[in-house]
Amino acid sequence: MTVFISLLLVSVLTFISVICETVRIRGCRICAAELTDAAAESVMASYDRPMLDALGIFGHYCSDTAAAEQMVSEEIQRMLSPEKEFVLPRRSNFYRLHLQQAECTECTYLTDQGGKAFYEQAVCFMKDQAPAHMLEFLKNYAEGSQSTEDLEDYYKNEEKNIEEKTNAYLEEAAGQEEKPPESQPVPSDKPVMEKSPMDTVREIREKGILSLVLPADRTLSDYTVSPDDCVSHRLQQETQRSPAYDTGLGQKAIFVTYLADRFPSFTDQAESTGLQCKLEYCLAGKTTDTENLKYVVNRLLLWKEAANMAYLMTDAGKKAEALAAAMVLTGAFGIEPLVKITEYAILLAWAYAESILDVRNLLNGGSSALIKTQNNWKLSLEKIGDPASYETEAKQEDGGLQYETYVKLLLMFQDGQKLCLYGMDAVQMRMREIYQEDRYCLDQVITALTVQVSFDSSSVFAGYADALRPKIRVSSGYSYL
Repeated sequence: MTVFISLLLVSVLTFISVICETVRIRGCRICAAELTDAAAESVMASYDRPMLDALGIFGHYCSDTAAAEQMVSEEIQRMLSPEKEFVLPRRSNFYRLHLQQAECTECTYLTDQGGKAFYEQAVCFMKDQAPAHMLEFLKNYAEGSQSTEDLEDYYKNEEKNIEEKTNAYLEEAAGQEEKPPESQPVPSDKPVMEKSPMDTVREIREKGILSLVLPADRTLSDYTVSPDDCVSHRLQQETQRSPAYDTGLGQKAIFVTYLADRFPSFTDQAESTGLQCKLEYCLAGKTTDTENLKYVVNRLLLWKEAANMAYLMTDAGKKAEALAAAMVLTGAFGIEPLVKITEYAILLAWAYAESILDVRNLLNGGSSALIKTQNNWKLSLEKIGDPASYETEAKQEDGGLQYETYVKLLLMFQDGQKLCLYGMDAVQMRMREIYQEDRYCLDQVITALTVQVSFDSSSVFAGYADALRPKIRVSSGYSYL
């Protein structure tokens, strides 16, 4: 009887122990999952606060995946042994979990896939802050405009055609007697032209446009960016592929607004130990402030020249002035086609000279209207060659746009992938200025982390050999997006 009861009790107790151990192992799995989730969130919670404050971007600076694994392991060990940090009452630990290994299976950096995480974070950050009317304006203007490259090619071809036609007419007129054009009356009040407007504009271009448009009290830094340190240079192979994110017009408009909101342009006069014209860098991607500003100014000149030329072609008074000047310049030949082509060349030169005043006004802090009218026209024909005519104060035109708005419009025409790459360069420059650390590298900033953690557990209610001890493997991750 006693033996029977003993065997029965052993069987019952074994059954109960197995049930308790099974429940304990189930609890171990739940506890391991919670520890892993908490560790991943704890690591990613230590994001780069200066980056968030200055640029609105979440990121955790981490040199490599091994460092991320080390941080996860330390967090789990800290939670497994809280008595090492806190004074706790004696308690029973039925889980008895032991960390075996923490492996980082996936780690997404801010620069991965051509900067997908950066682009999407910037767009999300600005969606609730960007003025809706500005986004709509950018979208409407961009849909109805040509690219700056098209304008540049157009004006180059026009100048080449004018030069070829002029030379042809001059050769045709060689040896002929001087006579006025038969179909065009000669104005009695011809202006005195000491120098051709075309020659004046040619001299301006050879001299350098920045010397005319920069305010007298402003200088550019001589800081030079090393291409090898730039994110765009390291990721140049990825620019050959299609971007892994939406670079459509709406998303790009929001991203452009983000860049303009976070990075200074020339007119901001921001103090910086690096590039001062970071917004211009996002468009040009050049190594110096001078090159970046020159790139932007040349494209603004193209836009303004197009608007100015369009107005001149509709202003009968100014066309008459150009015709009179053309007749003065071609009076020795008196060939009507030559007069016409010279008139057109003068109008082009006049439009270009006016665009110099427009851009100088913008860089001085003034505003300039998209559409030219008689009220906001500045330069008279006879003043094109007068250097004093270009020394003007900042003026606010009715319905005019500021310099930064024009730069936004130019950014809208930039390739979306390049825009993101140059934007990441600007972020890296800004963070290096904040930390005063030239080795800060943006492609070591984590935005998403997935870890796989292995645990084992000592048995409590049933004895197992080491080979039979339960192995627990759980995965967890965290992303800022």
